[in-house]
Amino acid sequence: MAPIMIYITADTHLGHSNIIKYDERPFDTTQEHDEAIVRRWNRKVNPQDTVYHLGDIALCSLPRAAELIYSLNGHIVLLLGNHDKTAQALAKRHPDLFKDVQRYVELKDNGDLFCLFHYPIHEWNKCHYGAYMLHGHTHGNDSYSTKYRILNVGTNLHNYTPLSLDEIREQLKGRKIRSHH
Repeated sequence: MAPIMIYITADTHLGHSNIIKYDERPFDTTQEHDEAIVRRWNRKVNPQDTVYHLGDIALCSLPRAAELIYSLNGHIVLLLGNHDKTAQALAKRHPDLFKDVQRYVELKDNGDLFCLFHYPIHEWNKCHYGAYMLHGHTHGNDSYSTKYRILNVGTNLHNYTPLSLDEIREQLKGRKIRSHH
């Protein structure tokens, strides 16, 4: 049996008809967009894995959002984004849809601290000691974060698939630890 993995993603915007235009996503229709995200997600994530979704999971009707989210492998911990009113309503109606719903999470793995939040923040817990900051929200407008251990995990920036913690470490290899001011 494969080891249980942890993955991180953000900004899937399932069912969101305008996201294709806003992000210049390479899909012709919302259905094509959603099917590609579900297929790529499920190709990588096993049912026993955990996925931290850092907000903006779905923008569509409650029944369609539930159908799409239930079709995703893994146990999803949703960190609320600015477009998650649908997800909040679904979490109340379907208590099994998400493993948990939070606004901010600190995750420890192999001695590393990962601070997870929908929004990028300039200073995060233990940033001066090598902690990582993972976020979504900006859809690629991240010129401020190229020096330090901060990464936009938005799906549109990572081939529409969640990232493992090792993939994140690899992408951030060589980035500086924030120094004390």
